[in-house]
Amino acid sequence: MNFFEKSIKILGKNIKGKSNIPILIGGWAVNMLGIPRQTVDFDIMIPEEDFGIISEVLDKIGYKEVIKTGIHARFKAKQNSYFTLPFIDCLFADIKTYSILKNQGKKINIFGSEFILPDVKHIIAMKLHALKYRKGIEENKDINDIITLIKIHNLDISTGSEFYNFCLKYGSKNILRKILNEKK
Repeated sequence: MNFFEKSIKILGKNIKGKSNIPILIGGWAVNMLGIPRQTVDFDIMIPEEDFGIISEVLDKIGYKEVIKTGIHARFKAKQNSYFTLPFIDCLFADIKTYSILKNQGKKINIFGSEFILPDVKHIIAMKLHALKYRKGIEENKDINDIITLIKIHNLDISTGSEFYNFCLKYGSKNILRKILNEKK
């Protein structure tokens, strides 16, 4: 087990019963939902109230906080190494959003630690939101992820479908048009 795997295992052990179960998002979640691809970080969503506990544990196991904004924090391994260890990113959510994702997701185990894997629609909603507000940043990757998730999970994106309207709610007409054109 390498340093990163041990870190995730220790993180899970040390927060169990002290905080909410982190929700897996980003590249790791996309991988778990059927799209194998590399990712350079480990993204989790937590209620902001759990940040102190998570931050303390990450510090003890060798990660230091390098960025903190009102919506997220990033941790980098303190350990020097010949290869780059993944960043650990914490996205903050209000308790209502966290609860929806938790209740509609499923528990999974990664390196001996418990996480929640959100429903595929919620991962797509996060990607649509990112496309809508971070124009141009990782756009092709996010659109390709969305299209592949739609295909793998047989989601009906026909005009007027529930999922079509869901895409409009979290994305935009322009983003939806790009997805429909690429999906053909």
